[in-house]
Amino acid sequence: MQFIPPRLSKDKHNRYSVVFYVQGKRHRVSNGKKFGVNLHPNKEPFERRLIVAQELQLRIHQALHDGWGQQPTAEMTFQQAIEGLAFKKSVKLTYQLAFDRTRNRLLDYLTTSRSGKMRLSQITSKDCLGFLHSKAFTAASFNTEQKHISSLLSDVQKPLGVSNPVEAISPMKETPALHRPFDDVQAVLAEIREYNENLWLCCLLT
Repeated sequence: MQFIPPRLSKDKHNRYSVVFYVQGKRHRVSNGKKFGVNLHPNKEPFERRLIVAQELQLRIHQALHDGWGQQPTAEMTFQQAIEGLAFKKSVKLTYQLAFDRTRNRLLDYLTTSRSGKMRLSQITSKDCLGFLHSKAFTAASFNTEQKHISSLLSDVQKPLGVSNPVEAISPMKETPALHRPFDDVQAVLAEIREYNENLWLCCLLT
């Protein structure tokens, strides 16, 4: 293990945080977001904060024991590597949330799939396609999910010098949607004119 067990810290306003070190780097968190845990001690009533903070401390300790934030090793399984992945902080919140959803879906899949027990160096494009086809995605959502899992695998495989198998998967082609023409153009233009005459003039010019 390459971490110092987490400890609880409390400030003068009775706000709790968990402090721990991973590979010499200090971390301080006040909720379980980074660990996929819905625990927010400081949002609880004062009398419950300590209990929730202690639960958060235990969950973080378990995550660290499973490899969270530590450098992937060749002995790690696919599931262990994804569980231990520490996310970058320099991304937008919307992307972070979407990324978290992909990671959680992948972890759910790996807990019941043989791919989860395979070593990182053994993962193939077929294993990744198994996850991508485990849910009915549209072409657009399939391609987004593919980009997210590719990023996940790059983070855990790049330090080992292992090629990313997702890069060999072709994106799904999106079917273009045809817009149906208006049945009564004059009626539509009349409604637009009532709403805004400048917009109506723009429509006529178009």
